[in-house]
Amino acid sequence: MLSVEPIPFRISTGLKDIIGKELITDDYIAIFELVKNSYDAYAKNVKIIFENVTKFVGSKDSKIIIIDDGNGMSKEDLEQKWLFVGYSEKKPLSTQEKNYRDKIKGKRIFAGAKGIGRFSADRLGRYLTLYSKKTKKKPIHKLDLDWKLFEKDQDNDFQTITTQYLETKTIPKNLIHEKTFPNGTVLEISSLHSKWDEVKLLKLKRYLQRLINPSSNQKNLDFEIKIIANEFKHHDKGKEKHEKINGPIKNFVFEKLGIKTTRITCEIKDNLIKTRLVDKGTLVVEYEEENSYKLLDGIVVNLFYLNSEAKTTFTKMMGVQPINYGSVFLYRNGFRVYSYGDEGNDWLGIERRKGQGYARFLSGREMLGRIEILGVQPEFKELSSRSEGLVKTPTYHQLIEFFMQSVLRPFERYVVTGLSWDAEGLDPEKIQQDSGDAVLKIIGKSQFKNIHFGKNLRNVLNERTVRQIPEIIKNFEVLKKNIKSKEEKKYVDKQFKAIKNATKTLVKERKEFKQKYEIKAKEALFLNNTISSESDQIINLVHSIKTASQAIKNRLYKINKKIKDGKNVNSILDDLDKIYLENQKVNRISDIVTHATFDLLGDEIPADLAQYIIQYARLNPDKETYNIDIRVISDSVSLPTEFPPLNISLIFDNFLSNADKAGASTMTILLEKKGKKLRILVGDDGEGVPLKNKQFLFTRGFSTRRNGSGLGLFYCKSMIEEMGGSIQFLGNNIPDMGKGACFEVLLH
Repeated sequence: MLSVEPIPFRISTGLKDIIGKELITDDYIAIFELVKNSYDAYAKNVKIIFENVTKFVGSKDSKIIIIDDGNGMSKEDLEQKWLFVGYSEKKPLSTQEKNYRDKIKGKRIFAGAKGIGRFSADRLGRYLTLYSKKTKKKPIHKLDLDWKLFEKDQDNDFQTITTQYLETKTIPKNLIHEKTFPNGTVLEISSLHSKWDEVKLLKLKRYLQRLINPSSNQKNLDFEIKIIANEFKHHDKGKEKHEKINGPIKNFVFEKLGIKTTRITCEIKDNLIKTRLVDKGTLVVEYEEENSYKLLDGIVVNLFYLNSEAKTTFTKMMGVQPINYGSVFLYRNGFRVYSYGDEGNDWLGIERRKGQGYARFLSGREMLGRIEILGVQPEFKELSSRSEGLVKTPTYHQLIEFFMQSVLRPFERYVVTGLSWDAEGLDPEKIQQDSGDAVLKIIGKSQFKNIHFGKNLRNVLNERTVRQIPEIIKNFEVLKKNIKSKEEKKYVDKQFKAIKNATKTLVKERKEFKQKYEIKAKEALFLNNTISSESDQIINLVHSIKTASQAIKNRLYKINKKIKDGKNVNSILDDLDKIYLENQKVNRISDIVTHATFDLLGDEIPADLAQYIIQYARLNPDKETYNIDIRVISDSVSLPTEFPPLNISLIFDNFLSNADKAGASTMTILLEKKGKKLRILVGDDGEGVPLKNKQFLFTRGFSTRRNGSGLGLFYCKSMIEEMGGSIQFLGNNIPDMGKGACFEVLLH
């Protein structure tokens, strides 16, 4: 009788490369996967530390250290989960399971579900040392792994390669740079396979900017990523925020840049498709329709049109052109699905469609947006190869169709076709009477529920008519080429020239008007009138004073406690500093609030810093206090930025106070640009500062006067450095600045 003999599968150590290096195709995806693991462990903070990464490839000193404050792992977790290849406890609940939405409410939805992300460490470096600690548990679990051991002999079975496990009480301080480690996981990856220079690190930073979508729909994304690369601190000096390597990753959301352009938002929820079209911040139309895409739910799309103004503003603020940033990205529960949206990735077929020759189709370089998949939706599955995106299921294909038909087409009809001169069945002269009908013809929709038009729709459509003049001219140029009759050609050419001349005049007038408007806007930072009695202004003022008073109260409580505990004087100096500054803020609010047109509550305001200083000097709210004239030397300097107005006011208040103590009658302020920074010289005609005291001027408590507190310049320096600037004493009797002391301040 024949006997059945079981023969087991064997797994070669070569599996490590198949599910590691060959699926995780570059270093950026590798770090992406490890960060996702931290997120899935409920971490709120992740540090990515680079050490000695400019050294030769394979150097043992070269390291990438990833530290999170997540739940951590026990020894059992390491044995039964982390070291179990292909195992993942992150498999989502079935959409068929009853009340699954209620089960995940208030919880994070796992970003990964393949159980292969841990092999990202192999992509980055040869050695991995893992430390992990559960919350409120004493032991720290340590694993050491050499990935090369898997590559020696592929005839070996995978499970024959073991890790070195150790239970320890501490993690090396030079690794975590912290005194304690309450909970979380530390991955030390060493002997890196590639170098990391400024270009690669900046690319990683921009990559991570697109990693997490911080849209308002994602309530549970309390998660921050920070890059620390001390080797490159010199690179960051004097750079704009987007050019710096070190620091937290600020997630990019187009609407938060304040760029006014055309935007469409489309959401599938509760068997309805809700659409909202906005033009330069003004509602055009919003409507609902029945959801005909039965496989889709929990989908949100935001799409923005990149006109020339939007492209210029984006490049200036982000430090990269939109075309190099990407187009329409896909996010699944807050995490980006790679590599959808990258330059050259035409996953939606936008470029292929544009290439068919239709002039009224938008290309990827003319739009920027995101598609969000929300909730547990297992029908959207990521491929194991992290650069390939989603499995092409029927649900995936329906998502593409929804985007094309319900989002892109109405968007294109409004942006491209819009109110052009040859729009079928649309008379621009009748827009004032039936603007709603005009919109319906443009976006091509007929089956509506709850349609609502914007209050200023007529103005929006009229403005679009003006903006479409260049398109009209292009259409005339095409028309000319196809006319054979000399008489008709002559007539069209005559009309064409008339339109061009009229356009030039219109553009010139609009430009002049814009310049006049900008000048008036700059002059309007301060107005010599009293504040209105509107309730919100009063509430804001009271709130601001209450906040400062509460801060003072808290600090006084701390001082009282420290004195009772027998602490020395040095321990309360910081508290006294804070009380002094909060008190100054209250005084300054009462001095300038009656002249300000901006919100004093905000820590920072977006405005022209140079113009703020000029107008503040001309207003001179301290004139009665110090009886000092302020002279301003400026060559029409401008520096639009964000800055804290109260801090700027306090800085100049201290300069005036010092000038008064020096017996000055005039203080001079010189403003000029120095690269991307604003250079400010502040001098007076007082008695000056003895040069022997130069090195002590910014020291807490030092004063050249008997009754001086020695705090003014100390606080000035603190506030200026907090804004990323610097201050130095230039000397006495500086030309054009007066015979007294002169200081240089650099701000950006």
